Amino acid sequence: MDLLTLTGSGKKIRKPKNWKHPQPITKSQLMQMCEEFWDTASHYGGRKEGK
Repeated sequence: MDLLTLTGSGKKIRKPKNWKHPQPITKSQLMQMCEEFWDTASHYGGRKEGK
């Protein structure tokens, strides 16, 4: 039952698909992308607590 979950309001929620980069990347490149994401997230309405 990992595809659908029923909430109290009866709405169906789908599990999001795994994120895939279009080209192979190294772990250090992925970590750099994460750092860049969290550094810029606050400019787009996000918060830094996920870091």
